[in-house]
Amino acid sequence: MKKWTAIALGVAALTAGCDNRPLLGRLTDGGAPMDGDVRMDGDVAMDGDVLGDGSMGDGSMGCVAPRVMCGDECVDPNTDPAHCGGCGMTCEAGMGCSGGSCETCGGDGEMCCGDTCAAGLGCGTTMSCETCGAIGEVCCGGDTCDPGATCEGGACVACGAPGASCCPGDECDLGGSCVAGVCLDCGASGEPCCGGVTCDAGLACDSGTCGACGAAGETCCPGDTCEAGLACEGGTCGTPCGALGEACCPGDTCDGTLTCDGGICDTSCGGVGQRCCAGDVCETGIPCNVLTNVCATIDCGMPGEPCCAGRTCAGTAICTGLFCATGCGASGEACCAGDRCNEGSTCSGGTCSGCGGAGEACCPGDTCNPGQACNAGTCGSCGAEGQGCCAGNACAAGLACDGGACTRCGADGQPCCRGNTCDTGRICDTAAGLCQGCGARDEPCCAGDSCRLGLRCDTARSVCESIIP
Repeated sequence: MKKWTAIALGVAALTAGCDNRPLLGRLTDGGAPMDGDVRMDGDVAMDGDVLGDGSMGDGSMGCVAPRVMCGDECVDPNTDPAHCGGCGMTCEAGMGCSGGSCETCGGDGEMCCGDTCAAGLGCGTTMSCETCGAIGEVCCGGDTCDPGATCEGGACVACGAPGASCCPGDECDLGGSCVAGVCLDCGASGEPCCGGVTCDAGLACDSGTCGACGAAGETCCPGDTCEAGLACEGGTCGTPCGALGEACCPGDTCDGTLTCDGGICDTSCGGVGQRCCAGDVCETGIPCNVLTNVCATIDCGMPGEPCCAGRTCAGTAICTGLFCATGCGASGEACCAGDRCNEGSTCSGGTCSGCGGAGEACCPGDTCNPGQACNAGTCGSCGAEGQGCCAGNACAAGLACDGGACTRCGADGQPCCRGNTCDTGRICDTAAGLCQGCGARDEPCCAGDSCRLGLRCDTARSVCESIIP
């Protein structure tokens, strides 16, 4: 009997393979498929074959359970809203997939919509939406937290205090400084500089750390100051200052009666018989002999005499190097201080020369004599037809200034004359700046709303029309 049963099963196996598919499903003693294969419509599910209801057979083309092959990708029908419960079973907008079923998502206590939630909620580690932002809660969207907290590992933690993480923007509580993402006390000796630049009083920031300042070899204190008798050079307190032959101290000060001359403290200056101070200056009433650089009671300031202190001279005399020279300012004389010359002359190459006339240089302010105009630094005739416009855009009678040149005006198509006037029977089109005919039928009304005989001015249109319609 067992022998015949085995033969029957063999025949059944051969029959099932007649459609060229191997019989992969194994039957239990009751005839049901084994190894996860589901029998539908009499067919046996094959490894990787799609079953009659759209779901996958076991194996799923190499997808790791619970993922199955849908199209050409492995998906999890338990959580994928595009294949929720089976391939192609898409959840509606605003819903997510949980356990193979579509459910609402994004609200408080609901599942996350992907990894997002409604405003004011964050996606927790259990993939459900919960309140966010406060210390101990999950981070809100964009890894943001409430003020005083920062997002670390998906959770909001306190920040800003010494030893805690820096708050967003590398901010720390007052008196703290952010160093490598951690808030540390700052400002005291050996501590980081506050804000990267400032320290407590009496200390200076050096390479990001607060330390002593002002002594020899130390960093200069704020304001480039050092201890008494030291000078700040290149950011470091070093060479003593103030004494004879030493560098001047900050503010160009020196010890006692010494004066700062060219950055070096030197013996007194300015008195009789002493050297002139910087700028050829001596004490009040004492001139500096610029020849010897010694303050002495010598005559100065007049033509032929040495220049007085500050290189000044008396009257109209001018200082020409070391001595005062004759007067200045007139045509043919040297220019006075500040390149000044008398009226009617201008300074050119250190000498005053006439200006304003035809062919002469323009006077200061690009001005010329009446009837002349300044063009490229030289005065020339103006006002006549074809010549440049005179001052104030003035031209001779019957001419108008157009584009910087005087041209005829008043006739049809010509520029309007001064005061927007035109020849008789013409009116100025102020928009175009040109004269045009007026008074005839369908022409603009002339001055005073007048028109030719038999016509009247339609004031609404400013156009002449027939008196009889």
